[in-house]
Amino acid sequence: MKCTKCGATEGLSPYGSEYWQCDICGALTQSETDPNGVAPHEPGAKLDAGKVKAGVLGDFSLALTEVAKVGTFGAEKYSRRGWEVVENAEERYFDAEWRHLLKSRHEDIDQDSGLLHSAHQCWNTLARLELRLRREK
Repeated sequence: MKCTKCGATEGLSPYGSEYWQCDICGALTQSETDPNGVAPHEPGAKLDAGKVKAGVLGDFSLALTEVAKVGTFGAEKYSRRGWEVVENAEERYFDAEWRHLLKSRHEDIDQDSGLLHSAHQCWNTLARLELRLRREK
């Protein structure tokens, strides 16, 4: 068991029947259970009840591929992962997001990359969200 907020693996105290409370940060973490009630050490147990269904991202395979093309274009134009250390990045990616949004009202394709403005907009939104979540961690 690991605290979902601070990552602590020790200092987790039972809190009711389904949760643990972290003694370090105070966050509540749901106990891992099988959605079908199979006991943890029984054959067929899969302790994934209540966990994020990350596979739903596959529902957006076409859109995410277009966003990945934008990321590839940026990595080749600048550097791979260089976006992570851009000064004042969140504000600058917000501005870029809006530039692509505004341009997409008049044309679909970005002249520089040959890719969809909407895919550029999504990439900038994801970059800002990633940086914010890392900052708040």
